Amino acid sequence: MKGRDHRQKAEDSAEFLRSWLKYNTNNPNIPEIDKAESQNVIKDLDNVLNIKTN
Repeated sequence: MKGRDHRQKAEDSAEFLRSWLKYNTNNPNIPEIDKAESQNVIKDLDNVLNIKTN
């Protein structure tokens, strides 16, 4: 697999998690730990992709 494919997968994964988190932010059925871990994974992916996050 080429490096470009890995980068695309990381970008797609981060976007999916952002959408999931946005949709589920106020969902009481989703444990807070899952939301927090999603944010951590997004930050990790953004760091790997050299994207600044808040």
